[in-house]
Order: sequence, then C-alpha cells, then structure tokens
Amino acid sequence: MPGMGEELLSPSAGRRTLAVVTKLDLMDAGTDAMDMLMGRVIPVKLGIIGVVNRSQHDINSNKSISDSLQDEQGFLQKRYPSLANRNGTRFLAKTLNRLLMHHIRDCLPELKTRVNVLTAQYQSVLQSYGQPIEDKNATLLQIITKFATEYCNTIEGTARNIETSEL
Repeated sequence: MPGMGEELLSPSAGRRTLAVVTKLDLMDAGTDAMDMLMGRVIPVKLGIIGVVNRSQHDINSNKSISDSLQDEQGFLQKRYPSLANRNGTRFLAKTLNRLLMHHIRDCLPELKTRVNVLTAQYQSVLQSYGQPIEDKNATLLQIITKFATEYCNTIEGTARNIETSEL
C-alpha cells in the first residue's frame, strides 16, 4: 500500500504505531480500504485512521479547511458508514492529542525526578565555589595585592614555598 513503510512489516512494528491511510477518495472504482482500516492487513496497536486530503484543485480554488472537513466526513459516511466516526482528520487530531497527553503524563514523573536530581547536583557544585562576590572591585584589589606580596616575597627569598622550576 503506498505510504506504508517497510518498518510496519518488521517484527517489532505495531507496538506503538498509529497508521494513517491517506487519499481514501482516490481508490479505484469497486475497491475500498475496509480491511486496511479494520487492521486486518497490517495490525498495529494504536489503530489505523483513514483521511481524505485536500486536492490541488481544492487548494487552487481556495476551498476552506472547514468545507474540506465537511466533505471528508460526507465521503466517510457514504463509503465507510460503520467506520466514519473512527476516521477522518478531526478524529486523527483528537487521537494524536490524546496520545501526546498520555505520553507527557507517562514521561513527566521521570523527567521531574531527573530535573530535581540535576538541580541538586549542580546546586552542590555551585556551593563548592563559595559565596557570591559582593564587591568585585575590592575582591580584585585583594587578589592583586596578595599576588604582589607573594611575588615580592619570592624575589626577596622569604616566600614559604619557592618553586625553583619556575625560576
């Protein structure tokens, strides 16, 4: 079936797959996608949803999205009346929204724990750096003074730890 990738045929496929069959209105006369939409051809856990896309003619003639959705629903009611309420763009949008919300709900606790652990870890690293510097000018002056004193002590030979490899 066009649009159905090889990945759907692999042994691991179908566990978290939602298949979408597009262009239901372009099938040859006398054929239908009933078996495909019912999941008899390729079984997938999350189901198969059929949709009717807007044609290039519809786009060129500025057919509105709402009119296209109404036409899609009419087509589904006519060709697939028993499946019309479980197919179409509106049902696809609701299904994807529901799946996204469930995924977020399932992933959020672990993500929250991970964020809390990382926050604590980096808070500990931040604490190891000491207190924030209030007066940067005074601190810079202290560092320069300390360096100058140590430098003079090294030159005079009164420094406690003279590193001879740097002389």
